[in-house]
Amino acid sequence: MVDQIKHAAHRLTVPGSSVARELADRKAAAEVAKAAPAAPAGEVSDLQSKATVAAMKTEPPVDIEAVGRIKEAIRKGNYPIDLDRVADRLMESYLQLKG
Repeated sequence: MVDQIKHAAHRLTVPGSSVARELADRKAAAEVAKAAPAAPAGEVSDLQSKATVAAMKTEPPVDIEAVGRIKEAIRKGNYPIDLDRVADRLMESYLQLKG
């Protein structure tokens, strides 16, 4: 039988394990956030943007519940899609990339 407590503690200390990487990423994000000087109003410093990116690594910036609700609405046929708006946005994106 596997001792769950010892097994979990071992995963925390094994370099390269997903748990150890996540803890290291969180610690790094916290350290960067502490070290980041305050930017003038309306500006984002390089350190603040690095802290934001590091914080995004700890959990996905996706609302899984909202995705589930949208998938369910699509499955039921209750999700309105404005094809003209989609086409307009695709064309705008294309023109931005091209120009």
